[in-house]
Amino acid sequence: MQRQRIATVEVAPDALADRVILVTGAAGGLGSAVARAAADHGAQVLLLGRSTPPLEVLYDQLLADGAARPSIVPFDLAQAGEPAYEELAELVGQEFGRLDGLVHCAGGLDRLSPLAHWRYADWHQLMQVHVNAAFALTRAMLPLLREAADASTIFTSCEIALAPRAHWGAYAVAKVALEALATVLADECGPGRGTRVYAVDPGPLRTRTRIKAFPAEPRERLPEPASVAWAYLHLLGSGAVDLHGQCLELGPLNSA
Repeated sequence: MQRQRIATVEVAPDALADRVILVTGAAGGLGSAVARAAADHGAQVLLLGRSTPPLEVLYDQLLADGAARPSIVPFDLAQAGEPAYEELAELVGQEFGRLDGLVHCAGGLDRLSPLAHWRYADWHQLMQVHVNAAFALTRAMLPLLREAADASTIFTSCEIALAPRAHWGAYAVAKVALEALATVLADECGPGRGTRVYAVDPGPLRTRTRIKAFPAEPRERLPEPASVAWAYLHLLGSGAVDLHGQCLELGPLNSA
């Protein structure tokens, strides 16, 4: 995808009013921050994650903040097969009839290590969550995205996709593949053709993935995930048509 840096965009409080938004990885980190921000800006949010308890905590917090009642979607991206995705899409269709936004934030990284030290099972699981699940969920939701008047699909990338390097293994390969997936989808879709498509490279954030990759890095220097939620909100709203097919860079280069 073509990459572009953009300055912070102010998002209106009701920018996502009446929009139905599904966020993966909503149990923590960036996904939780994006889901909370979307709900705060009027969206009906579907909270997808593997672990139910943190989703329930977020659910209660959103209700306490006065947001529209969210939906909890317990879903294991690492284990789900094709029927599970089709069933999920059917349930969303029955409940809402459409999907205005799909945000891929799920991911993770256990460690950095040479390729020779990667176990097949670990490699397969990481590729499954980052790439295969993103494809399967997007494919299943495309009919619902087409039912919306102005839908958006957002993938979360990383600077490592630009310059894969030693020890990043499956994570680097997955991010390259994810941007390729986003590029193909953007070429097939677009405004008025099912869904606008974007990728976001949020830069370094105070997340478990970052801390595992750089355990010696001072955590207090890392921005919170909520600091980049504005970019996702902007792309989920109606004012980012001209950015279709692009990856937005929010953090400094060489920061994977």
